[in-house]
Amino acid sequence: MTSRVNWLTDPPEIRLNVRPREPITLIQVALLEGFVQAEMGQWFTLIFVVGDICSGTAGGNSARGQAA
Repeated sequence: MTSRVNWLTDPPEIRLNVRPREPITLIQVALLEGFVQAEMGQWFTLIFVVGDICSGTAGGNSARGQAA
C-alpha cells in the first residue's frame, strides 16, 4: 500500500493505492474515514485506487522456475 495526501483541498484528500484480497465496500470506507477523523481531529476524504493481485509461475520444479 502507498499513500499520498493533498493538503490543498478542503477537506484534505488521502489517495491510497491498495491491492485488497476482497472488494472494498462503501461502509468500510466510511468507517475508515470516521476513524481517521477521530484520530487526527479533522475530516479527510479517502480515495482508494484498487489494483488486482495476480501471481504466476513459469513452470518447472525448481524455485528458480517460479515468478511471483
